[in-house]
Amino acid sequence: MRQDPGRPLARTGSVDRRGDDGVTLVELVVGMALAGLLLITVAGVYTSGLRTASTVMAKTSTTADAAFATDVISRRLRVAVTPNATDAALVVAQADKLSFYASVATSPSATVDPVPTLVAYAYDASSGCLTETLTPGSGAAAPYTWTTGARTTCLVRGSVSGGGSSIFTYYAGATGSTTTATASAVRSVGVSLAVTQTSGAGTATTRDSTRVVLENLGL
Repeated sequence: MRQDPGRPLARTGSVDRRGDDGVTLVELVVGMALAGLLLITVAGVYTSGLRTASTVMAKTSTTADAAFATDVISRRLRVAVTPNATDAALVVAQADKLSFYASVATSPSATVDPVPTLVAYAYDASSGCLTETLTPGSGAAAPYTWTTGARTTCLVRGSVSGGGSSIFTYYAGATGSTTTATASAVRSVGVSLAVTQTSGAGTATTRDSTRVVLENLGL
């Protein structure tokens, strides 16, 4: 078939036109919004997990520390003694301070009663610490003195209070009424510790309490 050399050949079929169409502005904005929402959700879950872990750590720490401090104070009180025939076992009997004489053995194999040790407990708000101070007695026999060799340790760190009551409560008998007027009348001591500590982003408070009969003083 002859064709007119002055006319171009006709093309048949569809033409593949590859335009430069990409992501539209609306699609871009929607994608960014979804990505941002996902990041916020992930960050929230992560932060919540950290806060929960910190709270658990703080609770674990306060529980152990409060129990330890209560146990130490109780063991000291159980061996409270009068240093001589005239002085009382308790020296200071206040709501947040306590000091007394105790028979603290320096060796588990000791065969004679040791010279009484002056034991003192107080909360130091500046350092955030409930302290124990042990001052050994000096002298071969009564009257003893307690002037040198004091050693202070921190039993528990954090905010320490009585949890709505006094840290120390004093009783005239094992089940008697409270008393602070006469130290020599005290026969049992109540110990109540509310310890608050912070670990990372978590804060926890643990309460521990007990009541100790001063067995060496009688009832």
